[in-house]
Amino acid sequence: MFNFHIYLKILIGQTVYEGDGDKSPPYTIKRGVTMGTYKKFRAYDSTVHVYEFNPYIERLDLEFGVWGKKEKLSTIGKPRDGEVIAAKINCGFFSKTIDHSGTLIDEGLYYQAPEKYYTDLIFTKDNKLMIDNIDPLDKEKLVNLQFNSHFTCGTSFTLIQNGEISITNVEAFPHYKYSAPRTAIGQKLDKTICFVVVDGRRVNEKGVDARQLAMIMYDLNCYVAVNLDGGGSSEMIVDGKIVNKPSDGQERYIGTALIVYKKIDNKKDGANMKNPMVYVSPSTQENNIGVNNYGTEEKQMNDIADIVCRLLDYNDITYARNTPDMTLTEIVDHSNDINPKIHVAIHSNAHNGKARGCEVWGFLIDGVYTNSQKLSECIYKELEPLTPTADRGVKNGVKTNFAEITKVKATSCIVEVAFHDNIEDALWIINNKPEIAAAIVKGICNYFGLPFKSLEQHKDSSDIKLKKFISELESLIKMYK
Repeated sequence: MFNFHIYLKILIGQTVYEGDGDKSPPYTIKRGVTMGTYKKFRAYDSTVHVYEFNPYIERLDLEFGVWGKKEKLSTIGKPRDGEVIAAKINCGFFSKTIDHSGTLIDEGLYYQAPEKYYTDLIFTKDNKLMIDNIDPLDKEKLVNLQFNSHFTCGTSFTLIQNGEISITNVEAFPHYKYSAPRTAIGQKLDKTICFVVVDGRRVNEKGVDARQLAMIMYDLNCYVAVNLDGGGSSEMIVDGKIVNKPSDGQERYIGTALIVYKKIDNKKDGANMKNPMVYVSPSTQENNIGVNNYGTEEKQMNDIADIVCRLLDYNDITYARNTPDMTLTEIVDHSNDINPKIHVAIHSNAHNGKARGCEVWGFLIDGVYTNSQKLSECIYKELEPLTPTADRGVKNGVKTNFAEITKVKATSCIVEVAFHDNIEDALWIINNKPEIAAAIVKGICNYFGLPFKSLEQHKDSSDIKLKKFISELESLIKMYK
């Protein structure tokens, strides 16, 4: 019998996965993401907005405001006591006379029957997303879903099934061939749920077709994903702010929405908690393009920051974080408002294509050993051994008047991990994000005098490599198809 037990860090996202291959379907793998994170990047000449969250920590629900009355996404939502809305996206298709097309079951209430043209999205009571095509005459299944799903709703065409691109049910949606604004939802093997909105029909925003959207969900490591209503309805709101560019130029009145709620008393509440230990500030410079396939500085540094935040959480260090849509002034103001103990900016560098190595900028004063210098040296000491070339040391950010050094009130530093306009450095960044993140967090722990708990401590003593894990996991999945 096929049987294995693995503890392994996955290099993408530094998530710890646990699995027992004896009779365990893929969805029993351990949950990895600890708090919701928003990021954006460019793909297919469009801006892609992503909100990822753990449904065991942040609650997912389907909402429709007042049934029979279409509303703007910004006005839809019903937080429970002790909750706030973390993020929301538009959901189902609708018309002038219908609020939602296809099945609609929500928290045990049966609102609307299945329709053959609308693929059904089921969110089960154990927080699993499933895709089905429900027969409206299958009363037993419909009753079962009333008791065993948080919600079941009609969508359109599938994007990912069983970890593979699978675009089905397109007959009633001929627009699947064309570039347009899109909204999708998917789930990874670790149960992390992904909201995705792609901008389109605007200057510099082409939009995507179904296959391109499926590729985006696949690249996000979704095991299952489905397309929701798009076009002028496509919208994402994070922490009360519309982060995408609705193609109508304003919010459209819609029928249903998917909403993520978070507890406001969570000690790691995220962006706006007061007095966290660390403010994490990855680059928001989306126009800084690296060499070859590096992409943008913003995307690569936010990838690293995702892992930094998970490691801080794992080490019981409270933190807050900027968002990619913030300007530098907004980041400084945000940091100063919530008053962290330290502020750590994460960037990649550029010069002439030949310069290489990492450097850390701090608030340095001649003849005085500042806290900023101590923080900079703690992080640099951990990063320097990792880089494949000679490094550039700790430097004085006061003389260059870097805002995140001179205008941030907290003890701060700017980490320039390497040069994205140098091919060797750019490749090193892409291939070593978990190691870079771990070095930054280890340096932070050293600054605070705290022990660093590495996720690697949970690896099996056999030290199974990533490729072997993936091979065994694929075999396991095939057994349960």
